[in-house]
Amino acid sequence: MSELQPIRILYMEDDAGLARLVQKRLRRAGYSVEVALDGASGLEMYDNGQYDLLAIDQEMPVHDGLTVIRKLLERGPLPPTIVVTGGGSESVAVEAMKLGASDYIVKDVAGGYLNLLPSVIDRCMEQQRLIDERAQALAALRASEERYRTIAAFMYDWEYWLDPDGEYVYISAACERITGYSAAEFTADRSLLESIVHPEDRAYYEQHWKQVWHTKNDGYSEFRIITREGSIRWIEHVCRPVYGADGRMLGRSIGNRDITERKEAETSLHKYTETLTHINQLGQKLASTLEADQIAAQLPTFATDIVDADGVSVWLLDGTSENALVCWAAHHHAQLENEPTLVNMRLSANKGVAGYVSRTGRSIIVDNVDDSPHYSPEVDEATGFTTHSILAVPLKVRGSIIGVLEMVNKHNGRFTSTDLTLAETLAASVAVAIDNARLIEQMRKLARAVEQSPSMVVITDIEGNIEYVNPEFTAITGYSYSEARGKKPSILKSDYQGAEFFNNLWATIRSGRAWRGEFQNYKKDGQLYWELASISPVRSKADAVTHFVKVGTDITERKRMEEALQQQTLELRSRNADLDAFAHTVAHDLKNPLTALIAAGGLLKRLFTDSANENVQQMLDMIVQQGYKMSSIIDELLLLASVRDAQDITLAPLNMPAIISEVKKRLQHLIQEYHPDILIPETWPLVYGHAPWVEEIWTNYISNAIKYGGNPEENLLPVVELGFDQQITSEDNPSLDPLVRFWIKDNGLGLSEEQCSGLFSQFKRLDKSRAEGHGLGLSIVQRIVNKLGGDVGVESCIGNGSVFWFTLPTHLK
Repeated sequence: MSELQPIRILYMEDDAGLARLVQKRLRRAGYSVEVALDGASGLEMYDNGQYDLLAIDQEMPVHDGLTVIRKLLERGPLPPTIVVTGGGSESVAVEAMKLGASDYIVKDVAGGYLNLLPSVIDRCMEQQRLIDERAQALAALRASEERYRTIAAFMYDWEYWLDPDGEYVYISAACERITGYSAAEFTADRSLLESIVHPEDRAYYEQHWKQVWHTKNDGYSEFRIITREGSIRWIEHVCRPVYGADGRMLGRSIGNRDITERKEAETSLHKYTETLTHINQLGQKLASTLEADQIAAQLPTFATDIVDADGVSVWLLDGTSENALVCWAAHHHAQLENEPTLVNMRLSANKGVAGYVSRTGRSIIVDNVDDSPHYSPEVDEATGFTTHSILAVPLKVRGSIIGVLEMVNKHNGRFTSTDLTLAETLAASVAVAIDNARLIEQMRKLARAVEQSPSMVVITDIEGNIEYVNPEFTAITGYSYSEARGKKPSILKSDYQGAEFFNNLWATIRSGRAWRGEFQNYKKDGQLYWELASISPVRSKADAVTHFVKVGTDITERKRMEEALQQQTLELRSRNADLDAFAHTVAHDLKNPLTALIAAGGLLKRLFTDSANENVQQMLDMIVQQGYKMSSIIDELLLLASVRDAQDITLAPLNMPAIISEVKKRLQHLIQEYHPDILIPETWPLVYGHAPWVEEIWTNYISNAIKYGGNPEENLLPVVELGFDQQITSEDNPSLDPLVRFWIKDNGLGLSEEQCSGLFSQFKRLDKSRAEGHGLGLSIVQRIVNKLGGDVGVESCIGNGSVFWFTLPTHLK
């Protein structure tokens, strides 16, 4: 390192703090260091400055390290370059070294690489110095080695010496290895060499000798010869005059070197460079092509040409659960216009070479498909093509595989590693172009969705200035895009919500959280409207909030309906309260006189026991029976009202045998009248409920089973069976606690499906022909069971009786 002129270093690092630390450390070590905080600014500084060495961090915005190196290579030879990578990024370092980087260094958490960096810099500069010195030495050696070729007959190159008359003084044995002709044959025939020069180069060869033979100048030329076997070889020809000690010209010494392989390599390299340039140009063109159809049309033909293949196809993963491959583009040189095409053909990701590459992410060359375990004939069978060899590379975007680029049937020979490199280079550009086209299409769909959305969409900057409104916003508010742009959303603000409301809103969204609520706003014409809105922050890649998006819906009509419904609900509640008061009043006022009426009827019946007037007896019986019926109606009306008004009922374990016993006492008059056979389980499960209500349930169910059981016309007495089903679950919600289903089965005539429907609604009777009730019982049962957290139902068919059931919980909530 020169003390007069320090090494000038350009360090590209997006971490400003780390960059300053590195700069400080290197300056202490005697280097001159300038810093660029991203790849783009680094390239600009490189173009405008002079630097001895570059240190480039891989992970940078705008351009990463590898991109910077590629762009530097487009400008000329790469200067001494050190790539700085993170741990686990050795593959990046290897790629950088392939591109021509001098060395790499891995960042470690402890910062030890900062101490290592100066030594790496010195090593790179020393390496560059040695490269420069070697180049100078090689140039000097080439200039001098021609003078010494004649001293060693065993030299690998074809050496010979011509005297001033053009006669051979010496010919090395290497002439036969290169030309197929021996030294003796050249000595015997002075014109042999000229005769084997390629006809297209012969005039150039003769002109060379005319120019240098009688001069003191060295001569250099390159020409082709045709060997004895008929092959063509390139010869690098160097000749220089030979002088004796007295200064007399002794002739010329000539060295002919076979440079055929070098020429072929130069040709291949030139073609390779041209191909890479074309790939780069195509990549730039594809990247700027935003239409997927145009990419699909331009790519395949070019792809077949770069590797000299019969055909090419691009397979993209469809993103479904099967993740199948779909042929997106294809070309085959031998394909006729009406022959089947691969485009839109589907291929399982588990099949074929393309499927293998898509699953593994690894490129592959298959020299003979008959020997490949991955080859599937499915594609050839569908198209009629015959595949011999395949080259396939993955299409990757941001580390994810989106498809496969597949090339088939190399024209001359086999697919090579060079073909693979070219295909992978092309695939990188193709993948980016496809991803860009997809992204643009998604953006277009999103734009169309926003433009055609039935919701109002507003986008603002971080300060709340409107940047975009969709047509629905204009249709609702009356403000056009040009009128709203640059304004604040407060142009719509009414006085309904106060300052605290909006302060909370802004605090929420500026903290990065979404907000949802309702606004009362003004339209442009001054009309008020209600809006249900959701406001969400939009974040950058750095997770900073950059914009806000509001999606709103006009709910003015809904608010109007809600207000009307609320008013109607208040009115209904008032009417229900009046009806409840009326029902209680009527029931209580009727209860006392009705009790007196029943008592009087019973007394009269006993007083007129001996009366011979049957009509009097019948009338008294009817009075008593109807009185009991009216009393029952009043009791059920009171029960119905009490169930509806009940708010919090404390559920407790039920003593079901005691409840059933009490029910039988209440129904004793029916039991004595109908003489039913009642079957009751010996044990009952533990359930929870409200005992008085459950007693009413059983009372209604058992009384109905007695009255409608049996068949009076056939003198068949009622058979009533009580039972339960242990631990059933809700069909609507299986996650709820299990219930117990209690049921009662009768041997009546049964009910049709139509009769079962609506049976638990108010004033619905089981059988009008045998009706004794008034239709309130089952509706009361349903209301009670629902209050207790259960359900009710009936199962019946004509001729097979009926099963009425209800459920109760086994656990307390």
